[in-house]
Amino acid sequence: MYFPRYLLLIIVCAFLGACTAQSGTEVSKAKPVAPQGFTAKVSAEGVELAWKDVPGCKKYTLFWGNERGAYLGMMDLTDTSIQLSGLKTGQMYSFAVTCWNLLGESNYSKDAVVVYDNDPKRALSHLSKGNQLTHTGALREAQAYLSAAIRLDPYNSESYRERAKLYEKMARDDLAREDTVAAEKCSESRKLSSLRQPGPRF
Repeated sequence: MYFPRYLLLIIVCAFLGACTAQSGTEVSKAKPVAPQGFTAKVSAEGVELAWKDVPGCKKYTLFWGNERGAYLGMMDLTDTSIQLSGLKTGQMYSFAVTCWNLLGESNYSKDAVVVYDNDPKRALSHLSKGNQLTHTGALREAQAYLSAAIRLDPYNSESYRERAKLYEKMARDDLAREDTVAAEKCSESRKLSSLRQPGPRF
């Protein structure tokens, strides 16, 4: 049976297209979802950021700034973790990440907010700042400052108590209980330490 050349060409193209789709190389038909599991951890060298890989993502864009949602810095990368250095000591930072595929950019991930500081002498000032922010309703920012106070002075029971109150406002009863237990342990440890102190010698 005779087939015109253009019909044979159409049949071949249709066959190849079906094979491509079945081989799993079909191009994504939607923008990617926002990265999940975004975390920020303060270290001696800076802030360590990490998130879960998004299938089909071609690159990620990391954003940061000193106010939530107001990002002044950004960079593109292909890895799912990075350590940022050169940050200003005692400053609060907010981070978020997006991912890209051939159809565009995802929404922002859930932001991560931290206070970058490694000086224990500023623990009490961060505790005070956290309390102020709690009273004004800036709960995520307050959490960052109270967490910095605990990180810099992990034996201050008041910092744990204040963060427990904050977690209750955030409906995180599980975290509130953990901080309440930590506060009690700190208080008990301090009492035992004072009892071990030698008395005056005459």
